[in-house]
Amino acid sequence: MSGDPAATTITNVDATSAPRPSAEKTSASAHAAVLPLGAEFRQGRLVIGGCDTVELAEQFGTPLYVYDEMTIRTRCAEYRDGLASAYPNSLVIYASKAFTSPWLLQLLRQEGIGLDVVSGGELYVARHVGFPMDQVYFHGNNKGADELQMALELDIGRFVIDSFHELQLLGQLAAERGVQGRCLLRVSPGIDAHTHDYRKTGILDSKFGFPISTGQAEEAVRLAPST
Repeated sequence: MSGDPAATTITNVDATSAPRPSAEKTSASAHAAVLPLGAEFRQGRLVIGGCDTVELAEQFGTPLYVYDEMTIRTRCAEYRDGLASAYPNSLVIYASKAFTSPWLLQLLRQEGIGLDVVSGGELYVARHVGFPMDQVYFHGNNKGADELQMALELDIGRFVIDSFHELQLLGQLAAERGVQGRCLLRVSPGIDAHTHDYRKTGILDSKFGFPISTGQAEEAVRLAPST
């Protein structure tokens, strides 16, 4: 270096002697975005919610799905509280078609989350675990008469109507019971999401919902109160 006393002095350091983060910390940090909140590495093995995944695989075999309660409850709270901060009279709804199990529905109930069902089977599980029926929404474009009848008997929160056929069928079944089914109308805005054809649900010729541009959505709104 320069003889100038103000000049910076550089010291050569042996890189092998510098402290390095442990492999476990490096691995955990690198995967923090995708691993459950309750996950950690112990002696090179992944542990979720205090359970060693190697031991879980040995006990139950593979492939094996492991759910972390801490992660589920935290995400529920984030969605619930985040939406409530902007819309106090709101309800976050979990799509049970993603995964339905008695323990999970009980957890969602405890966290104040609503439930979206698309079949009589999912509705049965909800009833079995004592899920609040006023927080159950019955979705799907192929509901059978027996499923609609079951939902009417349980007095669910909302029917999400996809077609004129379903609207008429629900009105008929409700009239026979002397009740009125509370419903929402699913509308198709005619928007192309530019994704795989099988995932496009908002386009004009979709099998889901009432198209807005054709006037069918407006007609459904007109007919719904009388049916």
